Amino acid sequence: MATKIVYAHTTVQELWAVHEHKKGHLLGLKVDNQYSAAEKIQLLDDFTTDAGYTSGGSAYAQAVVSNLNRMQVTVPAGDCISLGEEDCKGIEFLGRALALGSAIASNCKITAQYKLV
Repeated sequence: MATKIVYAHTTVQELWAVHEHKKGHLLGLKVDNQYSAAEKIQLLDDFTTDAGYTSGGSAYAQAVVSNLNRMQVTVPAGDCISLGEEDCKGIEFLGRALALGSAIASNCKITAQYKLV
């Protein structure tokens, strides 16, 4: 099991990188929000397909970027939530996992535990 810590931000923060031929399973999530307002955290599954030509080379296929929202939690100001393996069961990512906050908050810590299989 690996662990990654990032801080809430309005631009995506990478929890783990994409690994070809592997899925990421979320095993635990802790959000400690000591910010002065509630923080909405989204976990996004960011996978892409390559752009290319279809058979015969005549039709061009655009690259696809997913950014699927796999989980969203709102943590009140001054509060902390912890989700264990049972809470996160079945949440898997095909690409890299990204955390997106509703505000830039260096005092809102996001800790993710995961396993690549």
